Amino acid sequence: MWFGCWRRNGLFFKVLTLSRLTFSDGIRGRLKELSSTELKVETANRQSSNRVRAYRTHPTRWFLSSE
Repeated sequence: MWFGCWRRNGLFFKVLTLSRLTFSDGIRGRLKELSSTELKVETANRQSSNRVRAYRTHPTRWFLSSE
């Protein structure tokens, strides 16, 4: 009986809506975190590649090479 009262007052639907919002916010936050982590890894990889390229092609290495 109390369930019917909840539904009549619209409280049941408010609770459902709030739980959906909370759930979607949780997923949204997780996706943001995941994409942020991916971006950080991608940036770190790019910086590392740039460092290696700079090291290999730096003019002072041309004269130090023992090959």
